[in-house]
Amino acid sequence: MEKAKEHGPNNPRVWLIDGTSDFYTPGMFGGDKEKALTKFEKAARLAEQGSPDDPLMPSWGHAEAHAWVGVAHMEAERYDPARTAFETALNPDYGWVEKVLLPKLEEK
Repeated sequence: MEKAKEHGPNNPRVWLIDGTSDFYTPGMFGGDKEKALTKFEKAARLAEQGSPDDPLMPSWGHAEAHAWVGVAHMEAERYDPARTAFETALNPDYGWVEKVLLPKLEEK
């Protein structure tokens, strides 16, 4: 992960993957969901700055980063910021938010 950050410090997908690692790693092994949230938020900021017109850069990451911001907030029972993040992530080509995450949030 450190080499990926070295080669692509402004690549939102690097921060997204690093965040999911922190999110799913048990705390006793160094995982931390709040640290993951910080990385997801950084990924979201970087994805918003990216240029989808660059043919050499992948264009995915914006919806995914916001979805993970929402997941982290929902896990911490911060439902309003979770909803905001999910609504930002809504995308017709990315059904996870509409079909899974928002319905799960409605159950809370």
